[in-house]
Amino acid sequence: ETIPDDDSADESSHVGVSAAVAVLSRHVSFNVETANIPSLVKETIDAFFDNDLLHTTRLLLENAKGSFGLMVSSTIDAHRQVCFAARGQTMSVAFYPRKGLVCYGSEQAAVKAGLNFNDPGQESIHEDRKECEDAVRLDLDDLGGEICLLDWGYADMAEPSISPPNRHLSVSKLMNDSLSVVSFRECAAIKHKSQLRQRLTLIERNEYIKPLLDDSDDPVLSDIRSIPRVCSKIQQDWHGVGLNRCTAWNLANCLRDRMRAQLDGKKSGQVDILVTGCEVSLWLGEQFVSDLQQSFPKLVIKSESSNKLLGLFGQEFAMPCTGFPISQRVMDIKDAIIIIISHSGGTFGPLAFSNLLQ
Repeated sequence: ETIPDDDSADESSHVGVSAAVAVLSRHVSFNVETANIPSLVKETIDAFFDNDLLHTTRLLLENAKGSFGLMVSSTIDAHRQVCFAARGQTMSVAFYPRKGLVCYGSEQAAVKAGLNFNDPGQESIHEDRKECEDAVRLDLDDLGGEICLLDWGYADMAEPSISPPNRHLSVSKLMNDSLSVVSFRECAAIKHKSQLRQRLTLIERNEYIKPLLDDSDDPVLSDIRSIPRVCSKIQQDWHGVGLNRCTAWNLANCLRDRMRAQLDGKKSGQVDILVTGCEVSLWLGEQFVSDLQQSFPKLVIKSESSNKLLGLFGQEFAMPCTGFPISQRVMDIKDAIIIIISHSGGTFGPLAFSNLLQ
């Protein structure tokens, strides 16, 4: 066997680099004499090994502006991985261990769809795994920004495939330990590392989460017919110690404190109560403000669109609401009681304004 000396090895390496540069120069214009070829090679190799699905999604969010709710997949890793990301837009992922099913969507109610269906792969689920964990939901941190990688392995490789820049992140096991979940949260203010399981919401055997209603040929008629039942349920809830009474008790305490501060001359801000929402929710809020103002004539009560409030307070430069009597000078909401109305809790305008207040 002939072992080449160092000079011949360096010469062959130089020839290889020269050939690579010649091929690259056909597609990219650069000066071969001044270009730092070793740095180019190093960055190329690092990018090849580092930019997996999780790291690529991380780079995207770090350099992008705006609000996102993303599902990211790659043809290279589609057989074992998928990524979800949220910033400024809600994103939820539901896990159904008994059914071998994962649902995702920007609406929390949408991922309940798995409750209404039988096991899609029932015959492939072993008998000893049917009595396993209940279905749970993970809500990504849309305020601080979060990326969630799901890796279900490939062949005999059960450990998640993660590139070196993200191997320090903790790995959680779900779906009867058959699914690896890796979470990266963008917000630097989150110092503690909360366990992923502590953030999960139970969606099976949960009295506050009901399955989706069955499909109807006439959904409008079904809604009309449900009005008496819904009104009766609301009335019954007020008779017990439910969430409605708890919320009303807290609102009454806030109103009492606000009126006491006004009598003592310690009132701060120009607005006492601000009610906000979008579209139908805003119309409901406007009527509520009208009723509330008649009950408390000494308080300053306003209703405004969440989008207008975002334009005033949520931009680097305030967007003037031309034609409307609202501006930063007349809308001082310091220490105000703020009521945000949203049918689903995930409407973009009210949710973004809620994040802004936080």
